[in-house]
Amino acid sequence: MDKFLYIRSHALERSIEREIGFDNLKEMLESKESEATLQRNGRIRIQNKKIVAIIQIDGDDLVLITAFRK
Repeated sequence: MDKFLYIRSHALERSIEREIGFDNLKEMLESKESEATLQRNGRIRIQNKKIVAIIQIDGDDLVLITAFRK
């Protein structure tokens, strides 16, 4: 099943500030080498060696809450 990834304005602003391009996020989210962890607050932390993304599930869609570099 294909999912849509919506980017909150906060996540967009932080990604720009932190120089994390959409291509970097897409590559990290699609990589088999990235690790996903379910957080206590129900959000999902997905990370590779360089980038961390916090994702929230909203129905059938995914919402990017924030992203930062390690």
